[in-house]
Amino acid sequence: MVETRDFDILSPGFHANPFLTLDRMRAEGPVVPMRLPIVGRTWLAVTHDACATLLKDHESFARDPGNAGSRTQARVLRFLPRSLGLLALNMLGHDDPEHRRLRGLVDQAFQRRTVEAMKPMITQIADRLLDKLEGRRRSISWSSSVAIFRFRSSVRCSACRSRNTIDSRTGWVG
Repeated sequence: MVETRDFDILSPGFHANPFLTLDRMRAEGPVVPMRLPIVGRTWLAVTHDACATLLKDHESFARDPGNAGSRTQARVLRFLPRSLGLLALNMLGHDDPEHRRLRGLVDQAFQRRTVEAMKPMITQIADRLLDKLEGRRRSISWSSSVAIFRFRSSVRCSACRSRNTIDSRTGWVG
């Protein structure tokens, strides 16, 4: 059995300055065994070449843990609220051909000319959400996290044309 390493990639210290830890990880090799909460024992690719190989070699590597023989994700999803479970099951976690099919459905929405055409709408969403933050006494880090989530959600809804109005309850544009 391969020994896992003690790299704390979830700590605030790592997020403030990840470079020392990443240097230590790369010194171990291009792929590092480690243990993560909930996930358990896993491997982390820490070089560009290792990441490119993992993403392109569909014969040797799977994105969907179920295709690699793991049932951990299915067990975890049973305990998550349904809304979080739906977010966890996105196209990034699917293997081909399902990943390719889902990507084909959304590719056009994220082409350069489509995004360029959406700039005025994206600016409007950002301005509206920032205006809502003005004058608030709450912690800006919490408020900005919520605003970023709302911003991303509003842009995605607009890009995929899943809604065409402003939701009066959330204020999201879709």
